[in-house]
Amino acid sequence: MFTFSKYPNLKPRNLFAKRYGVHNEHLKRSMLQWSNEPIHTSLTRLDGGGVDPAAKKHATRIFKNILGYMGDRQYSYPILLAQEVTRCGLECPSVRDEIYCQLVKQLIDNPGKSSVSRGWNLMALCLSTFPPSDEFENFLELFLRTNHQERNVRKLHKIVYRGARAAPIAVEDIEQIQHRGSRFSIVMHDQATLNQFRETKGNY
Repeated sequence: MFTFSKYPNLKPRNLFAKRYGVHNEHLKRSMLQWSNEPIHTSLTRLDGGGVDPAAKKHATRIFKNILGYMGDRQYSYPILLAQEVTRCGLECPSVRDEIYCQLVKQLIDNPGKSSVSRGWNLMALCLSTFPPSDEFENFLELFLRTNHQERNVRKLHKIVYRGARAAPIAVEDIEQIQHRGSRFSIVMHDQATLNQFRETKGNY
């Protein structure tokens, strides 16, 4: 019932596969499985009422950051790329489900052991930073359970209960967490840290 491919807010494959008005069969096949190529559009519908107009632009950039952090593409400063993914999820709630969908995509049929490890690591970082929507929560939990990610299931439950963090996880913490997989716990920031984050938010 809550299989990832059945999530209602995913774009139809035929729509995702259209690029420059031309249908691309390769894009259709690879929409919901690992790829080392950047995506040209979002996996989810980001054109409804109440959606941040910047969400579409964020979506393609986020995927490049995910590719870079997971090592599927060689980009500079992968730790910073991971932080930018979590920061974007904090600042733009409209794109949170898109981020989780992109991570799920990259963890399906991924042939690289190191890439998979980093993918789960980034999933854990996101689950320690912001929750999915109520509509996507069950789909994400089923995917985690199917892949025996009990620690990440607990992180999911905790972030849904507590709500999003006040500020992104620090780069220094991400650097240390990278070697610990999903076996970490992040203390929620207090109001003073939240105010500091809001003051610097304009620099993003």
